Amino acid sequence: MTKTKLPYRFIFDSFHFSALKEILNQTSFSVYLIQLMKISSNSMDHKRKHCLISRKSLEEISRDTLKFKYIGLFLFTNALDPQDISIIEKVDDEIERTIRYAQDSKAYEPFKSAIFTNDDKIDEYKELLNKMGKDAENIILVGHREAIGLIKKYHEEVKANLSGC
Repeated sequence: MTKTKLPYRFIFDSFHFSALKEILNQTSFSVYLIQLMKISSNSMDHKRKHCLISRKSLEEISRDTLKFKYIGLFLFTNALDPQDISIIEKVDDEIERTIRYAQDSKAYEPFKSAIFTNDDKIDEYKELLNKMGKDAENIILVGHREAIGLIKKYHEEVKANLSGC
């Protein structure tokens, strides 16, 4: 089976999924999660661990029972790899915690991280990333509207590699 080399490691926050829930119907949201599962399963560098989320962020999503019902536990937990690095999980601010996971993940192939968030949170992320200087290099931000097309694009790349086997 041919694996796909992806340009970024994907890091998600709870704001991203809350925003998607507002603009996608349940079927489209499930398709999005299935695409994430396939991307992660076929990652050359991080099989089944390409799409990351902080354990605290995942718990935040699960506390909202409406969101959890909408998402589907099986799809959600198989699409993302919850991270539990204790020193990072101690950070209360979700934006800072997500950035720290992005910094940690870029220590490994492909040495770049993409943070997927709500469009409304981009400026907050930029502000904190600007304060970090060089530590923020190789981290990009992806708003929830852009994410739909980006995930679809990477999913198509995975499918093309699989069909080329």
